[in-house]
Amino acid sequence: MNPKVLKEELIQEIRVMPVKDLKTVADFVDFIREKELEEEILNNKGLIRSVKKSQKAWKSGKISEFVAWEELKKKYKI
Repeated sequence: MNPKVLKEELIQEIRVMPVKDLKTVADFVDFIREKELEEEILNNKGLIRSVKKSQKAWKSGKISEFVAWEELKKKYKI
């Protein structure tokens, strides 16, 4: 099916959907976005290496070598 047509059909369905069902759709969209983010993180070998290195630095007390998660997300554009 054409993605543009599918999108328009979904938008039309959402416009007439009861509020209860809208909440379910919103929850499902959130779930899909979270799964996409998880996949992106797990498939990024550089990010995984950086996280492990940062964890090791923290455990060793080398706080100056620790890199916060927010900084890693910026570095790897997540």
